[in-house]
Amino acid sequence: MPGMKYLPAVLLILAVSCASKVQFLDSKAARAEPAPYSVFVGGEVRQPGHFAWTKGMTLVDGIQRAGGFTDFVWYRWLEVLHWDGSGEKYRLTRDYQVTTNVVLRPGDWVISPRW
Repeated sequence: MPGMKYLPAVLLILAVSCASKVQFLDSKAARAEPAPYSVFVGGEVRQPGHFAWTKGMTLVDGIQRAGGFTDFVWYRWLEVLHWDGSGEKYRLTRDYQVTTNVVLRPGDWVISPRW
């Protein structure tokens, strides 16, 4: 096929130009903009996504809004990453109950890892 010899060069150029535009979430970096009035619940939950934050919303509330845990959640811990760059880990019991039901802040990310 004509032009096939240029395909690797074109793909390389596309990959380099796209890679320069990718921004990774730096969980330890504070952000200048105000936190959104939502929380993100991801990892091993049935319906991961962004959910509206409400005053008094707890870790258990966030997990329930995400449909609860899947069968593959790792029972040892959950991670909560805050908008200001700080974060904590919280333990789960062997039957997947949260040991410390903390209040979530606007912009928090709740991550439940896979075992």
